[in-house]
Amino acid sequence: MNDSTKEIKLSHYHAAYWFNVFNAGTWTIVLGSPMVLVAQHLGANTLQVGILLSFLFLVLPLQMLSVLLLPKLGYKRQAILFWQLRTVLLLVPMYIAWRLEDGIAEWMLPAFTVTLFVFCFFRAIGTTSLAPWFTLWVPDSIRGKFLSTEQLVIGVCGIVYLSFASCIFRYCSFREAFLITYTFAFIQGILTTLPLSKIPDLPVKGVLSLKSLWVNSGKYLFTPSLFQRNLFFFTVFNLVFFSAAPFLTYYLRSERALSDSYILLLSLLHYSGMICASFLVRSKSDSVGLRAFFYLWLFTSVMSQVLSLTGILTGAPAVFLFAAGSFLNGASSAILAATNTCYLLHVISEEERPMMLNFHSSFLGIVNGLTPIVSGAALRGGGGGVGASAHMDVRLFIMLSVGLIIAHFVAIAYVRSLEVDTGKKNIVGFEIGTAAEALYKPWRSVLTAVSSPESLWRAKKKDVD
Repeated sequence: MNDSTKEIKLSHYHAAYWFNVFNAGTWTIVLGSPMVLVAQHLGANTLQVGILLSFLFLVLPLQMLSVLLLPKLGYKRQAILFWQLRTVLLLVPMYIAWRLEDGIAEWMLPAFTVTLFVFCFFRAIGTTSLAPWFTLWVPDSIRGKFLSTEQLVIGVCGIVYLSFASCIFRYCSFREAFLITYTFAFIQGILTTLPLSKIPDLPVKGVLSLKSLWVNSGKYLFTPSLFQRNLFFFTVFNLVFFSAAPFLTYYLRSERALSDSYILLLSLLHYSGMICASFLVRSKSDSVGLRAFFYLWLFTSVMSQVLSLTGILTGAPAVFLFAAGSFLNGASSAILAATNTCYLLHVISEEERPMMLNFHSSFLGIVNGLTPIVSGAALRGGGGGVGASAHMDVRLFIMLSVGLIIAHFVAIAYVRSLEVDTGKKNIVGFEIGTAAEALYKPWRSVLTAVSSPESLWRAKKKDVD
């Protein structure tokens, strides 16, 4: 098959790209840095921000139950129904923004919090359909190219929309910026229906048993294996990581009084780092071993934390350090997502991949969701209340950041112990574009594992020259 034929076939699936274009306009606003900025303006303290940040992860295991809806509703109906239900919920923050003309009221932050949780819940149910639907729709021969192109579209759109939000928060009052960005997110959410309606519906098949997942959970946790070591390592590492890293935005806003537009610029640099790293991993995946990529993740991640900590300790003149740190943090996230997913596929047998990958992501989802709540409670400082951004315990935040840096050096011992070679065959049976979904859309990769036919996970070894 020549390249032109592949290109023609790929163009038949442009509806999925348009869906991601419109969808990115919603989640970059509702689930990204703009959400944290809005919550702080409404008077949220670190505990409340930690709760908001946890919603996306906490629904990760809960959404497994929504797999049972697929045989009744079908892929297309379930996706469109729950995607629009979550979009309708955005009318609540739009109403809050409208009422801000009379000042901030006590009911606004609770209403905003409840709305975000229900938004994440409906989004999870809709994603249950999207993951296997798109995977079945796109043929094996172009799936890797399709997914890598999809990640590029998501990354570029994230940069564009965050640039838009940064300009709005810079040149408009908070109330105007809040209303404009969430109205934009609402419109984009409505528009996602158009491309979804053009994608053909497919029969639901191959849904795995949730009972089997429950029965095998004990085996995955307590049976010594390379999978168990990986799960335990990232459980401990993520406990340290998510106790500090998610609160950098809150620190910059409450303690350094940096502008909303600058903070959104940091998110833009984060996405830029993700895109650059994705290209690097994809271009070198056939010539560099997994262990080398794990080392690259540790290097970029620890440098990100060192730069951010230096910025915290040195004061206002060093704000550029946060920019460099955000770029490297995005790069490290993309590298880890692709590398660790490929490693898991390297150590898990083919017949157990769907269930074990699902268990891995669900278990870490609980850890990643609960940790910011606990650390947010510990980081609470004085001040806050209705209409006032609360301070945080900066000394404890610095201690947690130092602990995170130390954790990276401890992690070297785990990487050195990995039972992988350094040749071309280290990354087998999985396209980097697919593996990257563990980062960009962790909730989507989990549902792909649970609700896709097992044949989709069949290994395809790359050709070695």
